[in-house]
Amino acid sequence: MNMGETIKRLRKEKDMTQEQLAEYLNLSAQAVSRWELNSTLPDITLVPLLANIFGVTTDLLLGVDVTTMENRIGDIINEAINHMWQGNATEGEKILRGGLKEFPNSHQLMRELAISLQQQLGLRFDEAQKPIYQEIIALCEKNLAASTDDFIRHSAIQTLCFIYNQMGEQEKAKTYAKKMPFKCFSRESMLTETLRGTEKFAHIQDELRSGLLSALMFIPRLMDCQLDGGAQPFTADECRALNQKIIDITHLIFEEGPLGDFAFSLADAHFSLARHFAEEGDAATAMQHLKQVVNYAITTDAMPPVNQATEEHSNLLFKGLKFPFTMPSPNRIAAEYFLEISVQLDTLLPAADLAEVRAALQKERI
Repeated sequence: MNMGETIKRLRKEKDMTQEQLAEYLNLSAQAVSRWELNSTLPDITLVPLLANIFGVTTDLLLGVDVTTMENRIGDIINEAINHMWQGNATEGEKILRGGLKEFPNSHQLMRELAISLQQQLGLRFDEAQKPIYQEIIALCEKNLAASTDDFIRHSAIQTLCFIYNQMGEQEKAKTYAKKMPFKCFSRESMLTETLRGTEKFAHIQDELRSGLLSALMFIPRLMDCQLDGGAQPFTADECRALNQKIIDITHLIFEEGPLGDFAFSLADAHFSLARHFAEEGDAATAMQHLKQVVNYAITTDAMPPVNQATEEHSNLLFKGLKFPFTMPSPNRIAAEYFLEISVQLDTLLPAADLAEVRAALQKERI
């Protein structure tokens, strides 16, 4: 593809007219038209400006094969993701940074680097990691400012919501959340109405599964809410019932199949129940739940290094659907997390029983 054809293609991808491009460059529309007809070429001093407008490298603008570039970027991303799934987040990050040196305007690489850095953060905001938060924010905001790809833009907004919320800046997180489309405009909602046959059947199955998985994620958040005036929305007994529902729904969805990331949800629900029964003075039942915490924490930290769906659901509702592990686990953090919060039980359970649980969690960390 010659330079004129490249300019034309990139302009159309930006949904830009010849007149609009000419206005950006302080030129006439006729000049742009002549470029695209290959009658003339842009002055060399305009090449960096054109590259910036289109969000591409000058090499691409000057004739580097687009398909070759896209394939190269895809290879870089796949190599980095494979390292991250194998627990080598540092090497994955290194590969992505190298890719950005090669393709400094690649929004895909910026997105993947932001996600890679996010996955290396702890479960709570740590002031020592603030430079990482700031870099993630810079990458996402750069994508929002320059990318025209809706998927990349929505991914940036999602990441910014998470990052600002974790940093305690809820108003900023809320501002970004409001930039996302309403649920009724979602891809999933539209596809439900437009698909037919086997494709529609599989889509509805996936939507049903997504709804149940959302319930697993939102029930704990519901319990964590604080109403106006500081009141709690649920009593202690109601929280106990809700945590039991998390356990029941999880086993309903996965039955005999793998749990993936939701093993952590089970561990968290069992820990909440252990704390409840400990506060009630029922140490025996509390310990039963703590043993389940250890079991599911170990399951979470032992997630296999795979990045694709490999095992089929055992649940009849999801017949034919394979279970995906939703994200890599670069750090073995579940055992560490429950070991840390076990201090909540120090005055509620016998020291010897807690020591046994902690020894099991500590062993998992080693």
